[in-house]
Formats: sequence, C-alpha cells, structure tokens
Amino acid sequence: ASDAERAVIAQAPTGYRKGVNITLEMWINGILGAPISHAVNAVSNAIMSVDTLITHLAMADDISEAGYLVVGFFRGITEAPAAFGKAFKRGASNLDKVQKYELTDAISSEALNINSPVGAAVVDAIGTAVRVPTRLLGATDDFFKMIAYRMKLQAEAFKAAKLEGLVGQAVSARANQLMYDVDFWVKVKMAPAGEVGQDVVDHLATFNSVYADKLETLYDTSINTARTATFTQEGGERLQAAQSFLFTNPEARFIVPFLRTPINLLKYFGNRVPLLNAIGNPTYRNALTKWATNKTLTS
Repeated sequence: ASDAERAVIAQAPTGYRKGVNITLEMWINGILGAPISHAVNAVSNAIMSVDTLITHLAMADDISEAGYLVVGFFRGITEAPAAFGKAFKRGASNLDKVQKYELTDAISSEALNINSPVGAAVVDAIGTAVRVPTRLLGATDDFFKMIAYRMKLQAEAFKAAKLEGLVGQAVSARANQLMYDVDFWVKVKMAPAGEVGQDVVDHLATFNSVYADKLETLYDTSINTARTATFTQEGGERLQAAQSFLFTNPEARFIVPFLRTPINLLKYFGNRVPLLNAIGNPTYRNALTKWATNKTLTS
C-alpha cells in the first residue's frame, strides 16, 4: 500500500468494519488462489521485464549506458530469487510499498486485539494460511521488480557518476558506491520499526542531506521503472483518489476488488496499439525520435 493508504489502514476499525475486512481478505485471497492466476502474473511480468530492457536500450544515450543496463538486468536476475524469498517470508515487500493488492492483515491477533498467547498464535496461523495467495503474488512481483529496479539503478548510478565529472574506472567505482548506499537507504525505508541493524544506522549517519536526497532520487527513478514493469504504478490523482475511496469504503471492493493493476494494464495496451501509442506514449515516441536522430547523424 502507498503512504496514503497506510494512513487509512492505521485508523481503528469498528466491529462491523473488522468483519468486512476479514470477509474481504478471505474473498480476495480466494480469487487469487487458482494457480493460473499466478502463472499469468509471472508470465506477464517476465514479458514486461524484457520489454523494459529493450525500451531502455533504445533510449540509451551511448553504448556505455546500454552496457550498464544489460549488466544491471542480469545482476537483477541473480538477486531476484532472494527478493522473492524475503518477500514471501515477511509477507510484505522489502523493495516497494506499492503492491498489486491492497489489503490489511485483517485475520491477525493485532487487528482483532487478541492478547491471549494461545489465541493470538492460532489466529495468526490462520491468517498466514489465508494470505498465502497474496503473499505469493507479492513475492512474484518482487522477483521481477528486482530485475527492472536493478537494471535502472545500475544505469542511473552510472549517469550520476558521470555528471560528477568522473572518468574511467572512477565512474564504475562511484556508481557501485551509489548503488551500495541506495541499498542501505532502502533497508531503512522498508524495514519494520526496530528491525534496522546498528550497522545500517551508523552508515546512514555519514550521509548529509544533499547526498541523501540524491539517493532518494535514484531510488524513486528506479522503483518507478520496476512498478511500470509489474503494472503497479501509483497513477495520477484520480486513480489515487479512487484507491483511497475503496480503502475507506471496503464494501465497494466486493464489486471492484482490484483497481490499480487493471488501469495500468489498459494504459499499457493503449500505449502500444498502433496510432494510439503515437498519441499517448512519450516513452516510445522519445525512443523512436532518438533512434531516427542517431540514424541521421551516422548516415
């Protein structure tokens, strides 16, 4: 969930709302329980990963940037299994707050205010079992998000290092340092309260505000690419307003269980339909323009 959605979740629900949330959690996990749902999600994410790489290669400024994109893509593939495992074990992403599904952990001792150790353990076990489908969906998205995220971060860190006036091996060294520091920054951003190691805290204490802002910019640019590759973009004001409405009125979600992903799928389709894509997709327009310009200069 986004920060705005988390603020809604934080509001204490009434007994009626708790019942609605429990029913909704069971219903949406039931919808996602079929293996075909996860197969389709994995295949579409895999296709989008390749599409994202090809699109960015077409827009690369030079061969060096293209090389960094490819290196980052394959580096992301090596890191993706660990991202999947961590997300599935935790039941939440370690990379991004925005997911395809938007649910509270309604079947949990915390949500139901159960203080008995035995009762809490039983309820939490039931809730964990019910949420296996959404856990699997989120973990699969994290697998493919890591690929697109690392690809983009590798290229953006390389460009940031070049902008600092570095050349030769110093560019690679600086790019690696930037990626290392972004990873630390993400750990703090995504880790639950009290779970950040002292080594991370000590390392972040060495950052000044300007450098921290640079790391945040690198993360935002990279995670937005990962969201596009998995159809989890937050969308504009109207989409976010609709998401907030569904959170404050969960009964409506029995009619519209998913909103963000279908809207993003429609946008993707519209951007790639002949003629429509020329109107609505600046990414492909820019890539085509850059290719035509380079072709003209080299001919």
